[in-house]
Formats: sequence, C-alpha cells, structure tokens
Amino acid sequence: MSVGSEQRKQCGRPVGEVGIEVGKRMNEHNEPLREWGLDKLEINPELNILDIGRGGGHAVKRLHELYPEAKISGLDHSADMINLTKEVNAEAVENGAVDLIEGTVSELPYPDEYFEFALAMKTVYFWPEMAADVAEVHRVLLPGGVLMILNEEYRTIKFAEKNETTEKESGGTIYSAGELEKFVMDAGFNSCEMRLDAAKNWLCLIAVK
Repeated sequence: MSVGSEQRKQCGRPVGEVGIEVGKRMNEHNEPLREWGLDKLEINPELNILDIGRGGGHAVKRLHELYPEAKISGLDHSADMINLTKEVNAEAVENGAVDLIEGTVSELPYPDEYFEFALAMKTVYFWPEMAADVAEVHRVLLPGGVLMILNEEYRTIKFAEKNETTEKESGGTIYSAGELEKFVMDAGFNSCEMRLDAAKNWLCLIAVK
C-alpha cells in the first residue's frame, strides 16, 4: 500500500505517529478548501462556534482569527488530534478563547441551542449515523444558527473512479449533494444552500436552523 493510501486510512481517526503526520498534512492541504468555504459565510458569530473533527487544529486557529469575540469549541474523537490542536492554539487555549474536548458528534457534550455556527470540514464522511448525527448538531445550534459542511469530494459521475478509491482506502462514505441536502432538511433545518466547485469536486453546504 502506498504512503498516500496508508494516510487515507487514518483520515477518519488519526492516531499515533502516522496520525499526527496526517493531522499536520491536513493543516496545509485543507487551507484552500477552508478559505473557499468560510468566505461564503454570511454571519459574524460572536458567541459560540463549534468545530467538529479538529484534525490538525488550523481550522480552530483560523476561526479564532476571523471571529476573535467568539468562544471556539473544538471536538474530536482522537486524543492525538486534540493534543495537536492544543499545540497549534496554545495561547488561545490558555486564555480561554478555545476549548477542546475529546468526544463524538453522535453525543455532543453541549446544551441545546448553544452555538451560532458549526463547521464540519471533511468529517461527515466518517459520521457513524449520518441522519442522527446531523440531528444532534441541529440540537446544539441556536435558532438561526448555521451548519457548514465543507467536503473535498461529493458523489458525482465525473469523479466516480477517484471517489470510489478514496472510499475504499479511507473507510468513509462520500455523499452526493442531494443526499446531504436531504439529511439536513430531514433533521429540521429551515433552509439549505449548496455551492459546488464542479471542476475540483468541492462542496459547501450551508444550512440554517
């Protein structure tokens, strides 16, 4: 198996030395996708933001830079990714602007109607119970709160072969735009806007509670 394939196996839950390297690689690799998506956010959250599946921690760092008045909560089910995120955001963690918790999207350790904005970047591929997990995110969002799903792949004929290989190597599920829209609307969101970059196979879904 190639190094790339071995790293893709870690994407769902990066652990150990290989996982840490994957997390660091994510920090650089994900920057263009992250900026493309966040540029489409039309709210300016000032209370609480949730980043679901921290990876290497640069998304938390960028969210804190963009929204310094908000409290950023980062959740990941990998202790190694939590520790890496703490290193990347050491000052913000120390001063209380960033809070990091090891946990799962299926049982978010937060109260109802708590967050203004929730970001799920390249993580929904690995959510264990997609319908229930989207409903759990809906629960912790304030009325009018926003869920953004940012994916580097979505199911489409043009990228079918590439996406199939990625699924096999990572163990994740790549959803179509229509499937993702149905998940969020079934969960009770009031609206769903989909923005696609068909040339890159990028997807940005913005759902409002």
